[in-house]
Amino acid sequence: MNKYNNQVLHFDGIDFKSKLEISCYKKLIEAGFSPEYEKQKFVLFNGFKLSDTVNYFTQLKTNSKGKVQTLFKDDKRKIRDITYLPDFYFTYKDYEIFFDTKGKANDVYPIKKKMFLNMLNNISIKTNKKYLFFEPHNVKQIKESITQIKELK
Repeated sequence: MNKYNNQVLHFDGIDFKSKLEISCYKKLIEAGFSPEYEKQKFVLFNGFKLSDTVNYFTQLKTNSKGKVQTLFKDDKRKIRDITYLPDFYFTYKDYEIFFDTKGKANDVYPIKKKMFLNMLNNISIKTNKKYLFFEPHNVKQIKESITQIKELK
């Protein structure tokens, strides 16, 4: 089971999180591509530690002698990075291509996707790199995506 209570599925020596990911992987391989699964995690927002002049008060759970207590206290833990991990990455012609299969998106995904696309856009403006991002929700859309890639000039 993964963090979304989905069963981990094994195929071709890879642990996938969904049947749709396996279908996407198979279709990309059949089309002659070399997709890499969860190859690179991108940092969209760098975490930080609050300065001594900023106090953040929140509920913290503590475990004291087998009892869980909820306390409202100053939280000095580091604010974590916001990261994004696309399902698949490969190159084709002059393009870097990302696939993120989505059966059902969680509440955070739309924000992370926008941040990721903004990052790709900014890199592209500075470097003239070409990117494609596909978000198929079913096998039909995976096939349509592959057709679009194959038609690139």
